[in-house]
Amino acid sequence: WSSGVTAAPDDYALNGGGSIARNTSAGNVISGAASAFVTADVDGNNLAYVPIWNTYYQGKRIYAEIWLKTSTANNSRICINDGTGETCSAYHVGNGVWAKSSVIITMNAGASQLLARVDNNANAATAYIDHFICVVADGWR
Repeated sequence: WSSGVTAAPDDYALNGGGSIARNTSAGNVISGAASAFVTADVDGNNLAYVPIWNTYYQGKRIYAEIWLKTSTANNSRICINDGTGETCSAYHVGNGVWAKSSVIITMNAGASQLLARVDNNANAATAYIDHFICVVADGWR
């Protein structure tokens, strides 16, 4: 959070309108010291993690996981996009309870990017996002 508490965390980008804030309130953090609190505008938004691209990722299995909390059904989910297509998890049920969401993708041999993002799709919807991980999963069972 080196850019401040109302900017995306380091190595992440907030895409689309709306806002983001660092949240440390009890019950709104699942792991560590803070979560990201994202509010969408009319078109929705997403919080994306884009590591430095390397062709090493082509053909590899990539696993991404996030903890989400939202009260809006069919609003928040995690996706991985490799530049040729994407795979997304199911949406959070919107019950206001923390839930782990995950997705795994085998990167296309012609992949041109590795983008892991959390969608926040509904107008004025809010979501807490915490414990975002993205790893090469080759060798996992």
